[in-house]
Amino acid sequence: FVDTIFGGFPCPPIFLHKTMDSDGKATYHVVDGKQRLDTIIRFAHGRLRIAADYDDVTLAGKRFRELTNEQKETFWNYSLTVEEMRSVDLALVHEIFVRWNKNVSKLNRQELRHASYAGWLFSTVESDIDTDDFWKVVKVSPRGRSSRMKDAQSVLEMFLLIILREAARGQNQDFLDEMCATYETEADLDFDVDTFRQSVKQTKSYIRAMEDVNACVTAHARTSTHFYTLWGVVAFDADALPAPEGAAERYAAFMTHVDSVRSADDPSAFIADMVGEERAAYVLPGHYAAYSKAAPMHLGPRKAQHNALAAALMEGGA
Repeated sequence: FVDTIFGGFPCPPIFLHKTMDSDGKATYHVVDGKQRLDTIIRFAHGRLRIAADYDDVTLAGKRFRELTNEQKETFWNYSLTVEEMRSVDLALVHEIFVRWNKNVSKLNRQELRHASYAGWLFSTVESDIDTDDFWKVVKVSPRGRSSRMKDAQSVLEMFLLIILREAARGQNQDFLDEMCATYETEADLDFDVDTFRQSVKQTKSYIRAMEDVNACVTAHARTSTHFYTLWGVVAFDADALPAPEGAAERYAAFMTHVDSVRSADDPSAFIADMVGEERAAYVLPGHYAAYSKAAPMHLGPRKAQHNALAAALMEGGA
């Protein structure tokens, strides 16, 4: 946003709602634009520094007090468009925000979901990401990535697997919106919350135990597709899986084979040239790899990957 200011680029309006007390004193409530206003205030007070790799070397790495008078003048002369809302009806606020960002700002669907839903399901996802370091340990929520809220969408999809009792499912953005709206309050829940929370806890515990053995999760499941598949297998096939120590070794070997197949110029020929035990070891990874480049939210690829990984990790699997 600081780049937007110094570049003189336009930004979406700040939406305010004004209230007035009996003495005529006005208070302005920020409906949308708090982060932008906070950035301006923090930068002006010296609590933010421009990035060291900023394109303009005359600004790179500087705090406000280090700017030239001309640069400070550019900063203070930047114009913000302000819209005053007479109503603070929540539905109206959401409608204005979503319409603006769909047509002008082009936020992604998860950011729009964040603005539109504050109910049980979405709050549960965001709270879990904020309070449980599990997601950072396994690199699902690393720094920098959450700026587009991909981490929240990934966790939302994985929680829905447990809620809907489906090891894998095809999901599109409209479906995720529908689920956030469906599970708006605890009264709307058609499943046992304690059972859900316990399943989430057990799944996390098993995956973290795998990671502690050989860092196999951060090494091989850093994409949302791979982690989603691992999550589904652990959540739904736990009774058939070995102890986390054994699963970690099998997962590392399995995904190493998957990477080999995917990097081959001709995956089919790569496996066809093998014989005996070596070829047998690549059957499931080859099947998994064949679907790993398909549409990531479609049921067919997700189910095929789930079945291949489950078979590989189970006792007696490849």
